[in-house]
Amino acid sequence: MFVLLSGRLVAHRTSISGRDLVLSVFRPGTLFGEMAALEDQPRSLRVYAETHCRLLYMPTGAFRDSLLAQPIIALNLATELCHRLRNKNEQMFGLVMQDVEARLRLLLLQLARESGQVRTHALLRPAPTQEALAARIGANREAVSRALSRLKRLGLIGTSRRNIVIRNIDALAAHAEI
Repeated sequence: MFVLLSGRLVAHRTSISGRDLVLSVFRPGTLFGEMAALEDQPRSLRVYAETHCRLLYMPTGAFRDSLLAQPIIALNLATELCHRLRNKNEQMFGLVMQDVEARLRLLLLQLARESGQVRTHALLRPAPTQEALAARIGANREAVSRALSRLKRLGLIGTSRRNIVIRNIDALAAHAEI
């Protein structure tokens, strides 16, 4: 089991055809590997670092012992796992019920929020590549490219090399199911 102390990690699965789907983005304070430790099974996701990271490692035995010795830790872990399950349910709902443009709008709004920019506009710099955006929303790069072009034509965003400008956050959110 690991705890991310600093940096940013991305967890993803790759399909047989080689397409990636980002399932989680880990920020400092996130623990991961707990499912493999609890189930005594191989890890189900691949994790890679987007930035330089520092990690805390806890061997499986020590992790399990701490859960048994400190029920509050077990309760906090159960609460965190419930929170993640709710988020995954929302993610699955979005993948099934929303088109690529709606999922892209939601992701751009989330990225703006995470960057601390929740005013009337936002600048995402450096912006994720089209391939990275596609992996985050369960689409292919070509569909993301078409959706970005449409959002540009509508005047909701602007793009330049490694930048995305959200020109009107309210208008971008207006047609995205939130």
